[in-house]
Amino acid sequence: MITRTPTRAVALVLSTSVLALTQGASAEEIVSQNVGGAVNLGTLVLNVRKVDENAQRVPASVTTITKGELEEQRIREVRDVAAVTPGLQLPDTGSRGLSTANIRGVGSFFPLAIDDTSVPFFVDGIPVIPRTQDRDYFDLEQIDVLRGPQSTLYGRNAQAGAIVITTASPSEEPEYSINLEVTDDDGYRVRAIASGPLTDRLAYRFSGQYETFDGDIPLLGVGGRLGDTELWQLNGKLVWDATENTTVTASLRYDEYDELGSRGAFTPDGVFPTLLPPGGFPRAQSDIKPTRQIETLGAGLTIEHEFERFRFTSVTGYQDYDGFFTRDDTDRLVAALLFGVPFAGTAFLDDPNADRRIINEDGQQFTQEFRLDGDIGEDGSWVAGISYYTIDSDVSLDFNSTMFLDGVFDTRSQTDSYSVFGEATVPVNDRARIIGGLRYTYEDKNYDVVYTDRSGGLLGASAQESRSETFDFLTGRLGVSYDITDTATGFATISRGVKSGGFELGDLDVRLPGNTTSAFNSAETTTYEMGIRGTTANGLTDFAVSVFYNETQDDNIQQFALVGLSGITSQIRDIDTKSYGLEFQARHDITSRWVVEGTLSLLKAETTNFTPATVASPAIPIGNDLPYAPQTSFSIATQYTAPTPLFGGQGDFSARLEYIYVGDRAANIENSLSVSSYGVFNARIGWESDSLEVYAFADNLLDEDFAESAFILGTTMTATPTQLIGVVPGRPRKVGVGVTLNF
Repeated sequence: MITRTPTRAVALVLSTSVLALTQGASAEEIVSQNVGGAVNLGTLVLNVRKVDENAQRVPASVTTITKGELEEQRIREVRDVAAVTPGLQLPDTGSRGLSTANIRGVGSFFPLAIDDTSVPFFVDGIPVIPRTQDRDYFDLEQIDVLRGPQSTLYGRNAQAGAIVITTASPSEEPEYSINLEVTDDDGYRVRAIASGPLTDRLAYRFSGQYETFDGDIPLLGVGGRLGDTELWQLNGKLVWDATENTTVTASLRYDEYDELGSRGAFTPDGVFPTLLPPGGFPRAQSDIKPTRQIETLGAGLTIEHEFERFRFTSVTGYQDYDGFFTRDDTDRLVAALLFGVPFAGTAFLDDPNADRRIINEDGQQFTQEFRLDGDIGEDGSWVAGISYYTIDSDVSLDFNSTMFLDGVFDTRSQTDSYSVFGEATVPVNDRARIIGGLRYTYEDKNYDVVYTDRSGGLLGASAQESRSETFDFLTGRLGVSYDITDTATGFATISRGVKSGGFELGDLDVRLPGNTTSAFNSAETTTYEMGIRGTTANGLTDFAVSVFYNETQDDNIQQFALVGLSGITSQIRDIDTKSYGLEFQARHDITSRWVVEGTLSLLKAETTNFTPATVASPAIPIGNDLPYAPQTSFSIATQYTAPTPLFGGQGDFSARLEYIYVGDRAANIENSLSVSSYGVFNARIGWESDSLEVYAFADNLLDEDFAESAFILGTTMTATPTQLIGVVPGRPRKVGVGVTLNF
């Protein structure tokens, strides 16, 4: 892995920012709105606090990426959002469904529970099953990332923040487009959109996507590359203006995702990951083709009715999730740990029917929220509501090993959550406002695990266990905001977020005497924050800066580790942590054609207390860095746009170059493993008119080798113990061209 010193890059960010802020261009040469697809904060209306308000007056740390910016920055996955959002990390674990976000060092780092997360995602107001968070998103209106506890308005598990995704709405006029993109990894993507009115009161929008591309790690023996991907997506939305005051929106989406195995770095002669060797990423070997298949169906119904003094909103959501995974590792894992032997050369290691692990997952989620909102004077607002959430999930782990373990673990978990909430912004005078909110949540959780032995083999012993627990907690927010100028607002807040307690779903080895599944407490985060958001008086610069201090009690961090012969994770219980830092983002129009923008995050996140050690949860020293919380990360980009005649018509030429840097970060709570810093360049050029767009791009332009994440799989039980360490490589350079036709 490559370690880089950020000094020069930080200097570049600061010097460029100073240049941008002091550039002496005249007002006639400057265009402050809609340059390069962006929208000035003074004109942007957000609904992130579930009331409509001017973006520059939102008393919170929020990053908004508009529709135009999503295309400019080639944001296709959620981790692309993390690259340009200060304080947000979403490390790639190599597998869809196992990557979760953390904000300011607070988060879930390897969740096994389908509903476990510290940063929930919402699509059109409906919470997303965490297993499906790291999907591809397209045909969007905007993405908002709220940093800091958001439990008051967004409910359960918004302990560190929330990511709010808004899909595009039907257009007032007929609109049709098709996009074709080809990349050098033998990939291509086709997207199509159709939108417009059906009647005077009914409009529709339909979009679909198909994408395929090759992975980057050769899979020996059975062919292919780890990470070979095929993706289908379909989205539909209907908007009905039932009356002058009533709007009904119905949505439906379907995803199907197929991948060859999980991306990771492996030894040349075996299936298990190890440290990166000199010369780049190695090969992988398997005697079966590992598969990952994820299928998701989601539906939503939103009803809004405007009364004279307030608005009523009902949001109903349903999701169905199915996952199927196969791996070639059962016997290989045990052989490596017990004997330290190579992963080849014996009959049972090379038998495709004797060392398989098959995982089947199924989950159904239903949510319902009713709320009312209205105004308090000309500059205040209120919102109140009730919410219900339920999720039922089943997970089957089938270990097929004639030598060690031949049986099936069936687990079922169910969560029912009820809450009532309210928040108000009350004007004190023309410039000052007080913000206050509370939410009460009650949850009932049930968990069952059954192991069914098939062969009565070496370690076979059927067993079962059932657990149930209830949790309740109060979250809230208190703060003030003040209009420093007509175009800039300062705020100071105290907020509390909670991630609900639950069960250690990774400790599945109920066959062993005294090995029971434990419950853990809810994690609580209190955040103290101050910030300023706004636009300079000349309208040339949008900016946001904030400082914060987090205190978290009873945090529960799941990590990838071997616990017993069938365990998958270790649970670190009741760790107290703190984090503090500074976040900055800005966009400056140097001229009407030239824009510069950047983000900066300075963060210190560490442990402050812990409970006594257990076999599954070792002692954690005070002062250890929290996983995937780099002390320094930043991005800087510049874009040039100019009217340019081409293809016999008028259009705009644009060129964009960006640099993204992520600093060194711990990969586990013990700090025995870390991931080195990296920096990558991305570039894009294109020409666009009303009817045609052509473009070319290069992601990771210089083809830098780096690691996204790492984990310790286990330690060999040999005379000379050796750790087995997995590394998920960053994606290599990708070059592509595309064309979009609009009708």
